[in-house]
Amino acid sequence: MTESEILRATLSHFGQVRPQVAWQMPRHKHDEFHELIVVVDGTLEVRIRGQDLVGQRGDVLTYPCSVWHAERAVGGAPLETFFLAWQWRAPIDGATWPLHATDRSGRVQMLIRWMYDLFPATRPDEARQLDVLLNALLFEVEHLGQTREQQMVAQVKAYVQNHLADPLALEDLAEEAGLSKYYFCREFRQATGITPMAFVRQVRVEATRSLLLSTSWTLRAIARQVGFADEFQLSRIFRRVTGLTPTRVRSGE
Repeated sequence: MTESEILRATLSHFGQVRPQVAWQMPRHKHDEFHELIVVVDGTLEVRIRGQDLVGQRGDVLTYPCSVWHAERAVGGAPLETFFLAWQWRAPIDGATWPLHATDRSGRVQMLIRWMYDLFPATRPDEARQLDVLLNALLFEVEHLGQTREQQMVAQVKAYVQNHLADPLALEDLAEEAGLSKYYFCREFRQATGITPMAFVRQVRVEATRSLLLSTSWTLRAIARQVGFADEFQLSRIFRRVTGLTPTRVRSGE
């Protein structure tokens, strides 16, 4: 699996609102991309989906594709923001993606300033780095405001997705989560209802389904990519988890 297949988002444009006291944008929407705002200073008021959101320094606001919104600076202090637009292979899940969240760790601010220094990319290596930073930033934003348990599960899932072909062990997952093996197993099962290694199998099955529907690769080639020993183990676990054979899924039955 190539890096471009792992990265979910591509950057459309990037910019900065320099400090302005009377800045505003009338009601509008974007049908081609999602937009993300990081408030650097001042206060931003946004009317979106029937609610008024107020973003201050360190806050992040998201405007999903095709959703109407209006923005203005309030409070009398100059407003300064970074903004970026991106396209994603899947729609934003409005039930879980935060329209408004606070970047308490400072990681979003750090990543977006790093992106600002690179944009516009003039070399292929810079363009690749910009794509990686964008996806890392969106991962951070997607999980802002989650509980500690939700963050742990999301972190483990991302780790598994990025190491699908590797022989993952329980110790690897516990180390990624920063917990002892015993404590990790207990916390993970409480959060998900399944064991960590059963979760790994589910993620591998999800990846298998995606490759079955999007490529013409043989089952043996897919097995190598997603971490199964061979096509026979792939077929056995795939059927156990989904109730279907890989062949039926590929044929659309």
